[in-house]
Amino acid sequence: MRPILTTPPATLPVSLAEVKAQLSIDTDDYDARLAALTAVAVEMVEAYTHRAMITRSYTGYLNWWPRDGRGLIVNNIQLQPSPVISVQSVTTYDDQDNPTVFDASQYYVDTTRRVGRIVLRRGSIWPIPYRTANAIEIAWTAGYGPDPADTPEILRQAVLITVGALNEQRGDLDALKAPALPPFVMGLLQPHTDETVFR
Repeated sequence: MRPILTTPPATLPVSLAEVKAQLSIDTDDYDARLAALTAVAVEMVEAYTHRAMITRSYTGYLNWWPRDGRGLIVNNIQLQPSPVISVQSVTTYDDQDNPTVFDASQYYVDTTRRVGRIVLRRGSIWPIPYRTANAIEIAWTAGYGPDPADTPEILRQAVLITVGALNEQRGDLDALKAPALPPFVMGLLQPHTDETVFR
């Protein structure tokens, strides 16, 4: 399921002042560039970890309910980006594009795991989606909170370090061959990557 951002975050997890302090810059001459690099660094860290730092809303689509290795439909759907705050709706469509909202009493939203998920209640079954593509629509809210202070400090530091690396590499053609994130940052973020969260 590829998430579509429907309500963007109201702010970034680090401020321009924090970036300038990190880089020991005391002039306003580079504010526009640093703001742009900060936005890029946030996207890089969030893409690597599949985590949303500041609260925002997503909509995702499936053609059919997920199956396990034996081909059986599973009783849960993982949602990324996480952490999941809430699920607004699970909707199926018929072949005439008519929507039917799945009763929320039929499933449980598990926000306790690093990767949030929707889990069927005992005795419930997923409704049959009839449309040939994008027949299932899921809307959810994710993030650590609306304020930068809600974001774990390790993720905020990863952003600041990445901004510094991007700033140092500007105009350097060799940087195009470098990893998406500095190696130190990737090590820093390892506990927050898919290898850990899918256990």
